[in-house]
Formats: sequence, C-alpha cells, structure tokens
Amino acid sequence: MKPKILTGLLPEEISALLPQNKKQYRGVQIFRWIHEHCAVSFDEMTNLPKSFRKEIQDQFTIEALKNIDVLTSSDNSTHKYLWELHDGNRIESVIIRDAGRTTACVSTQIGCKMGCSFCRRNV
Repeated sequence: MKPKILTGLLPEEISALLPQNKKQYRGVQIFRWIHEHCAVSFDEMTNLPKSFRKEIQDQFTIEALKNIDVLTSSDNSTHKYLWELHDGNRIESVIIRDAGRTTACVSTQIGCKMGCSFCRRNV
C-alpha cells in the first residue's frame, strides 16, 4: 500500500489516520514537527517514541517541495522560485521586495496562467 502523505493535513486529520490504539494527541505533535520545525522525516520527531516512529514510517510520508531553480532580478528585488511537488508537477512562487514591504505570490495550481506583470518581470 502506498504511504499516505501527511503534509497539508490538519492535526485532527492526522490523528484520525493513526492506529486506534495510539493517543490522538500524536497528530498534533506530528503536525507541529512538519509545520513548525520543518521536519522531513519521522526520525527528526524526537518527542515521539522510537517504536511509534518506526511503526508509522511505512504507513505515512512527509513530502516537501524541492527547489529546482531561482531567478533573481538585476536589482535583487525579485526572486522567482521553481518548485517540484512529490508527483513531479511544478509550481512557482515569487518574492518581491519593494518600498519597505515584501510581497509573496505562490501559484495555487499547476501551470498558472494568470500572467501577473510582477511574475513576468525580466528576472
């Protein structure tokens, strides 16, 4: 059976997937490791018993974005990132620093066709 991806699930959703004999607060712990500590493996989750980590590592996985490329504008104000998802699809994000503020744009779909002018800047 293919491992279930925990990235993107809420704490209660993670808890619901855990074996019934496990304490349900473990879902909150796992969620925090993924989203607060940026853990990419169960081995990093040191407040979970080793036996529990070993038990769930074959059932679940943590998928992180893989950075493929970064383009930087000539004035260093815009950084455009290309990310690869666990399924091989790619998305982009842009960080724009301008006039004392920072703006982030993250594509919400594969192959974003919005054509935003700031995203298409010559970077």
